Amino acid sequence: MRKYFTHQLEELKHNLIFLGANVERQIEQSTYALETQDLEIAQKVYDSQETIYEMSKEVEDTCLRLLTTQSPVAKDLRFISSALRILSCMSKIGNHAQEISELVMLIGKSQLPKDLTMIRSMGKCAQKMLVESINAFTDDDVELANSVIKKDDEVDELFAHFMEESIELIKSGCENPEQIIDLIQVAKYIERIGDNAERIATWVIFSVTGERYEENAQ
Repeated sequence: MRKYFTHQLEELKHNLIFLGANVERQIEQSTYALETQDLEIAQKVYDSQETIYEMSKEVEDTCLRLLTTQSPVAKDLRFISSALRILSCMSKIGNHAQEISELVMLIGKSQLPKDLTMIRSMGKCAQKMLVESINAFTDDDVELANSVIKKDDEVDELFAHFMEESIELIKSGCENPEQIIDLIQVAKYIERIGDNAERIATWVIFSVTGERYEENAQ
């Protein structure tokens, strides 16, 4: 019985990692679609959210089934409860990637009024945070999880600078303030992606150690 339960936990972990890889691909493709104004890729990201939803539902169902049929305790219970929290974060990240792709399609082929260097940097940083948080989950790596948490400050700083520059550009009387607002929203979604990657890392710490991140902060 224990052997079967262990196999189920390993399968749950594998499926959650696979979901994370697909969500990470969504981030990469949605930010690439923005940079290249590739509306076809943006549409694919938008349409792929249904697949992400189905994968998420399957993982959620597995977690709930294990909780109700196996009565897990101690580390196993922490793992399953953390998996549910991580799943929620991944689902939100997927939603944000879809929202970015929707804005890309809204902007279309119009000439962008602002350089995308800072958004590109934000996207790469947030994407790396997600990849590393998934790796930390895969390997039960608390040190890597803590490293991911620290990286969120970098995304926040980039977002703050982008906001300042964008507001100044609007004040200067640029021709397309609506598009700048759209780009601000893209940056905000990326900042939220970073926040959720950070949260995944905190749940990795809880799963491994049984302690909330706040208990170890500072």
